[in-house]
Amino acid sequence: MSYLDRDEDTICAMATATGLAGISVIRICGPYCESIVRKCCSFLPDQLESHRVYYGWFKSHLEKEDIDEVLVTYFTEGRSFTGDHTFEISCHGSPYITSRIIQELVQSGGRIAEKGEFTYRAFSNGRIDLSQAESVLSLIESHSKKSSQLALRQLKGELSYKFEDIENRLLNLAAHLEVNIDYSEEEILQVGKDKIAPPLEEIKKRVEGLLQTFNSGRIIKEGFFVALVGAPNVGKSSLLNMFVEKDKAIVTEIEGTTRDVIEEKVMIDGVSITFFDTAGLRITEDKVEKIGIEKTVRTIEEADLVCWVCDAWNLKAKEELSEFVSSHLKAQNRSKLVVIRNKIDLNETSSDDGFDQGIASHIFKTSAKLNTGKIEFFDFLKDLVSFEFSENSAQLSHLRQFELLSKIYNSLDSTLNSLHKELSPELIIFELQESIVAIHEILGKEFDDQVMDRVFKQFCLGK
Repeated sequence: MSYLDRDEDTICAMATATGLAGISVIRICGPYCESIVRKCCSFLPDQLESHRVYYGWFKSHLEKEDIDEVLVTYFTEGRSFTGDHTFEISCHGSPYITSRIIQELVQSGGRIAEKGEFTYRAFSNGRIDLSQAESVLSLIESHSKKSSQLALRQLKGELSYKFEDIENRLLNLAAHLEVNIDYSEEEILQVGKDKIAPPLEEIKKRVEGLLQTFNSGRIIKEGFFVALVGAPNVGKSSLLNMFVEKDKAIVTEIEGTTRDVIEEKVMIDGVSITFFDTAGLRITEDKVEKIGIEKTVRTIEEADLVCWVCDAWNLKAKEELSEFVSSHLKAQNRSKLVVIRNKIDLNETSSDDGFDQGIASHIFKTSAKLNTGKIEFFDFLKDLVSFEFSENSAQLSHLRQFELLSKIYNSLDSTLNSLHKELSPELIIFELQESIVAIHEILGKEFDDQVMDRVFKQFCLGK
C-alpha cells in the first residue's frame, strides 16, 4: 500500500460524510499535527489537555483571514483512535468551508489521508489487529441491528481471542515437534504421535467450528439475497412490489417489461433482506432483453434463495420447473430453490400434486393482486435468517478470514495425515508452519502490500 512507508507523515481528511450538513468534522493526526493546527488556531493554549474541546476561530495561516467558528478537540498520543497525536476540528458543514480548512492544513504541512489510512495507523500502532480493523469497516457499513452488533463484538476482540487461541496452540505444538528434530539422535524421551495428534485434532475442530459460522456471519453482515425468477409475465414484479410495500417495479401485461435486475431491501428480524426482480427467462432476439436475461443468470448464482415464480394455473409448470433446474441451477445450489405459485386469485388454479417431489423444498401460494401469501413466505424467511449468537460466541463474516481459516484447516488435515503415516518431523512441522503463517496473516502479524490493499482500500476517506 502506498502509505505503508509514510507513517511519519501528518495526515488529514474529512471524518464525516461530504456534502451539506449542520456540522462537519475534520481529523488530522501525526507527529506534526499540533504545530500545523496552531498555525490556523491561535486560540489554543500553550498546554493542551487530552480529550478537551477548545473554542475559537479558524484562520488562514497566511492572510489571517477568519474562515469559520470551530471547536477543536485534542487527543494525546496513545489515547486517540489511531494512537497518534490527533486533532478533530468541528466546523459548519459547508463544502466550501471544509475544503478551505483542509487546504489550509495541507498548506501548513499536512497531506490528504488515503482511504483507510487512519485505521491503518491504529493497526500499525498496535491498538487493533487486522481482523479488528476489518470490523471497523463492517461497523461503518452496518445496515441493521444485528450487523452492527456483530461488528462491535468483532471490534471488541471476540474473534481475535479465538484466533489468538488457535495461534498459541499451533505455536505450542510446533515447539514440541522441534524437540523431535533437535534431539532426534539423543537418547531422551521424544514427543510421540500420541501426544501430538489429539491437540492437532482439537485445533482442527476449533477451526472447523469457526468456518461453520461464516454463512450466518456473512448474511448478518451483508444481508440475505432473494431472487425472483421465472418466465415473463408470471408476476415477479408484482410480487416484488407486494413484498417491499411500494411500487418499485413497473407492472404491465406486456411480456418482457423487466429488462434489468431491480432490487429493494426490507428488514426481517434485524437482518437485511434484498429482493431481486429479474428479467423473464425465455429465448429472445431482443438485444436489450438478452442482456437482462444474462443478469438474471448471474443473480441466480449469487442469491441465497431462488424463488421460481409461475402461474398457479399453469398445467406445464412442473415440466418448466424441471427444465429451469437443469438449465440454470448447479447441483450444489438446488437446496436454495423454492416455488411461488402466483395468481391464485384466478379460477383456473390447478393441483399441487407431485410439485414438490425432489425438486423444490417449499411451495408457496400467492396473489399479488389480493396481497395474499406474504405472511407465510415472510415467516419462512424469518426461520432462514434467525441467526442468534450468545454472549460468548464468535461469528466469522469476512471472506479473507474464511479463506485463510480454510487454508489452516487443510494444512492441519495434511499435518495429521503425515503424522499418522509417521513421516519425518521436518516434513510434519513444515506443513504445520503453513497454518501458523495463515493465522498470522489473519491477525496481521505477517502481511504485504496486497493484503493491506485488500483490507484498507475498501474504507472511505477519513477512516
